[in-house]
Amino acid sequence: MKLLTISIAGYNVEKFIKQTLDSLCCKNIEKLEIFVVDDGGKDQTLQIAKSYAQKYPNCIIPVHKNNGGWGSTVNYSIEHATGKYFKLLDGDDFFDTQNLDILLYHLETANSDVIYTPYRLFDDHTGKTVEVSNLSKDYDLFKTYTLKDLSIMEGLEMHAVAFKTSILQGHHVRVSEKCFYTDNEYRTKGLAYCSNITFTNLCLYQYRIGREGQSVDVVGMKKHYKDSIAVAKVLISFHKSLKRDTFPIIDYCVKNAIDFAYRMLIVIQEKEDLLIFDKHIKAEGTFYYKSQQKNVNLLRKLNFKALKYISMMTRLRIALNPIIKRFK
Repeated sequence: MKLLTISIAGYNVEKFIKQTLDSLCCKNIEKLEIFVVDDGGKDQTLQIAKSYAQKYPNCIIPVHKNNGGWGSTVNYSIEHATGKYFKLLDGDDFFDTQNLDILLYHLETANSDVIYTPYRLFDDHTGKTVEVSNLSKDYDLFKTYTLKDLSIMEGLEMHAVAFKTSILQGHHVRVSEKCFYTDNEYRTKGLAYCSNITFTNLCLYQYRIGREGQSVDVVGMKKHYKDSIAVAKVLISFHKSLKRDTFPIIDYCVKNAIDFAYRMLIVIQEKEDLLIFDKHIKAEGTFYYKSQQKNVNLLRKLNFKALKYISMMTRLRIALNPIIKRFK
């Protein structure tokens, strides 16, 4: 039985995919199931993946399909996964190989619904570490905690979690296709069906920031901002549909999606769509309308007349915050 299924979104990442796959060639690679999903790309990503599959035919599985967006690569892999746990990896990022081996050792006996691993953000141009996101220092290592009792809100991003595959498949977890900014949708839906979590100190995911063309630069925001609105609406509907009481981390994730859509609209100064979105969120109820962002509340008090000034301040804050890539 495979211990870990890794789903790699591989759309036009020929520049990075060798480093990505090399990082997975650990001592215990036979315990991995690795889907390299070429999402209708036009470069050599698929051919490179096939060359690795020749060397590791029981581990690396190249997949070519029509373009459906990042979410479609996740959905394909969830549906076909056979590993005990399931984890995502973008094709332009990579894992710490040594820590991957250690993680596989622990997954042999692990039984928690979620396994947490810290992740590192590094600058694409210099290779230097920008930040290490690490919640494990606040919890006993390899001890099981109940998710609803967690005091932390931030930090359980897609890059930091591995879900039990049986939970994702059993609850038919799927994310929106042909849509950007769906990593929050994935982690929210996954966490919603989990009961417990184990923290490790294994810094696994190596997260590249500062790459040209990423969806969180201003150009990308202008092109894809409607997707952030769509994701927020999907998560509100999902949140309302849950059959059981939610717990704080799920509430936070949903509000995070709403706040991100607001942030996008403010940054690119799409006032008409901002007003429409604000009206929609207000109609959804007080829980969703009560913003966690001071700039949103300020704009409402000023009847959105200070949008240009608030946009400038928000852009400045984003420029000074390299962690913005987590909102991909």
